[in-house]
Amino acid sequence: MPPPLTHLSRLPELLRASETTTGDRAADEIERLRTDLDRGAKDYCALRDREDALTVLLREVTASLAAAISLLECGSKKAAPSDKMFDQMLRDYKKSLDHARSILKP
Repeated sequence: MPPPLTHLSRLPELLRASETTTGDRAADEIERLRTDLDRGAKDYCALRDREDALTVLLREVTASLAAAISLLECGSKKAAPSDKMFDQMLRDYKKSLDHARSILKP
């Protein structure tokens, strides 16, 4: 998804300014607009890179959580001080796993 181009809403204003004022002022405004758009594009790219990295991390954590649940289910309930705590722990893990999987679905 491209970055939002909210700065373009100022374009008619800049064009009117270029017609009614000196070319220098209009050129300055247009240059400021270009700078803002460049900054927005760079911020957008940085956010996409961060999103990609977090998605990779979430996939890894989700796989680890699924493996841990499997081991706990196959093992005994000695992993927790009581059966009730063990059951609650598994419910919490499964809920987190379901949530992560729902986020990762395309």
